[in-house]
Amino acid sequence: MENNGFIFYPSFYEALEGLPDEAYLRLTKCIISYGITGEQTDLAGYERNIFATIKAQIDANTRKMGGGKKGGSSTSEAKAAAARENGKRGGRPKDENPTAFDENPSCIGLETQAETQGASVNNPNNNNTNNNTNENDNNKDNDQAGVPPEENLDKLSPSQTFIAFWQKNCDV
Repeated sequence: MENNGFIFYPSFYEALEGLPDEAYLRLTKCIISYGITGEQTDLAGYERNIFATIKAQIDANTRKMGGGKKGGSSTSEAKAAAARENGKRGGRPKDENPTAFDENPSCIGLETQAETQGASVNNPNNNNTNNNTNENDNNKDNDQAGVPPEENLDKLSPSQTFIAFWQKNCDV
């Protein structure tokens, strides 16, 4: 697969901007190479994960660009003739057997579902409550190199946050 080009989105840049220089260069070269030639470089760790998300977007764009190369949609002469005839008569014929949804667009099944559960959709006396408590202990040590304290994570770029998470929770 060889392309004349590919779209390098701002989100790609944001994912790369906080990386160490070697990782930044390695990933940038890998993205450009894959976007133009389709050849993928072997990466490891968080670099592989960042590339996987970017690769998915490049692949989706390549599929979309390929669809445009097919030209117009192919139709048989019979379909083209039927379309011309329908166009002369004002467009596609109306459906003679409309569905229940077409007759009553407000009928989406919520009332029936609520009634089967013994409740009313607009019942202000509905006393359903959720009693959820979080009992997680998130007091882990942040003594690992390169991992900022949790109160500073909101000041990082998305890629820096990802790397900090990776270093904290994975064996790096």
